[in-house]
Amino acid sequence: PEVVRDLAREHHRAEQLEAPPVRTRGERALDLLAKKKTGQAIKELDDALGIFPNYFMAAQQLGLTYLETEDYQKAIPPLVKAIEINAKAAPAYLALGICSLNLGRADLALDALQRARTLDDKSFRVHFYLGLTLLELNRLNESETALKLSYQIGGPQKAASAHLYLASV
Repeated sequence: PEVVRDLAREHHRAEQLEAPPVRTRGERALDLLAKKKTGQAIKELDDALGIFPNYFMAAQQLGLTYLETEDYQKAIPPLVKAIEINAKAAPAYLALGICSLNLGRADLALDALQRARTLDDKSFRVHFYLGLTLLELNRLNESETALKLSYQIGGPQKAASAHLYLASV
């Protein structure tokens, strides 16, 4: 309840700041991303966070954008911030897990991906990356289970990669 009140207060504050400085920058960033203008979108998201550091959408989107550009190290701080703002942000945990795995930190990836799974156990991507992480940690039986579940949830088209990794387990 207290967390909900704090989030409501922060949301109210964001709405008060929303017009030109914050929400406009966030919306502009999303438009720029849709137009594949990643560099400009990153600047807008950074600017929005400079004005309102607890702007969840901007923090999560900045982290996701860095992940998409494979700048894993830069993705981590905004993803951690997004999780601090909203501890139920499954996409932020998933992205943090993917970044950690790509940076060779399977131990950190495992924690983030297990949290993502708790929040969204129907995501084939969560189970897929959890399976890869467990494979990296040489936990083969658990990896196989996660990859099979990824394949079951995503079906053959979405989770075709899971089949390849299952073959290696």
